Amino acid sequence: MKQLTCEMCGSTDMLKQDGVFVCQTCGCKYTVEEARKMMIEGTVNVTGTVKVDKSDEMDNLAVLAERALKEGNYESAEHYYDSILKINPENWRANFYKSFCSTMQSKLINLASRFYTTLNAAQSSVQIIEKTEPIDCDSIIEIIDKITSLAILVFYNRFNLYQETESGWDFFETDYETIISNVLTFDLNAVVAKYVSNEIIQAVDSSYQELSETVSTINSYLFGSTNKYNVLMNDLFDSANKVIKESKRQLQKSKNDAYWNENAEKRKQLESESATLETQLKQLHVQVDPYDSEIKAWKKKRKTETPAVEEKKKLEEQISALNQQKSNLSLFKGKEKKALQAQIDELNSRLPTINESIKIEKKELNNLCDGKIKELEEAAKPLKDKIDVIEKRIKEIKTELTMDR
Repeated sequence: MKQLTCEMCGSTDMLKQDGVFVCQTCGCKYTVEEARKMMIEGTVNVTGTVKVDKSDEMDNLAVLAERALKEGNYESAEHYYDSILKINPENWRANFYKSFCSTMQSKLINLASRFYTTLNAAQSSVQIIEKTEPIDCDSIIEIIDKITSLAILVFYNRFNLYQETESGWDFFETDYETIISNVLTFDLNAVVAKYVSNEIIQAVDSSYQELSETVSTINSYLFGSTNKYNVLMNDLFDSANKVIKESKRQLQKSKNDAYWNENAEKRKQLESESATLETQLKQLHVQVDPYDSEIKAWKKKRKTETPAVEEKKKLEEQISALNQQKSNLSLFKGKEKKALQAQIDELNSRLPTINESIKIEKKELNNLCDGKIKELEEAAKPLKDKIDVIEKRIKEIKTELTMDR
């Protein structure tokens, strides 16, 4: 009789628990009949349906795989993920991380070519996730983050190689732009998907920023800011950014529309209230407009010139004319100049009195105008207070109807 050996992992550490034999290494369970078959030499006929419960084995393999991945033991992690896929080919983590771990084990010079394999695995893993309900957005975000990090690792790996050895320039003429384009396309497929969420958009936006900063740093060293190739890259990122912004807008619009679809009665009430208030506002403005027109007229009158100002202008014009006549006289016209100067002096003597009249008249005009303006403003105040209240409420309703949900 053979020693009882686990068919999944080869371990002989088997214990009977709750009526079944359990492998202490991988957790696979075997019925008594299955254990008997494993221990007997030769062929054993078993009647009926034999079921092997591999859920515990899956859980155990997942724990081992995640532990190895966290420790950077990519060879072991790949082995465990491969084992999970043999049990469940629709396990997205195993599907993606098996390829990811394989890529991380490749030589640095082969990292770029292996990237495409992992990107394909990312795409197929997203397709697996998309089959579930509800869609696990966190898992999609995890894949986006890993693909972005892997792309950046590839870029800096080849950039450092070129700096140290001045070799590998062919990468920047071929795969560089292709990888950038593929990663952006992969990210943008998530932001235009029907299940897009704020979290996914934020993850894609973060991916975009990290990738953009990395490429900008490398490009500035390799090509310079004005190089046509660098401009082409900028256009590529600009186009992606527009898609991200539009996706944000569309997502927010969808949320707003969904909110008001659920609160249609509330929206109807708010719009009805707003329409009523707009009518009241127009009626109040009809009543206030005459007051505003009169106030405007009195403010304009306040700036008008008083009679004394007009008198002063005329007097100054006469003085100016006399001075001009005097300056036109020849040197030998002393008598005529003296007569003109006498007239000028007489006119100048009248200016202080006129200036005093101007002050008095201006004060009287200002007092009159200010009094009328105050009177009109006080009369219009109750109406304007109502207008302020209504306008404030209309603004509140508009904010309520247009705010993001």
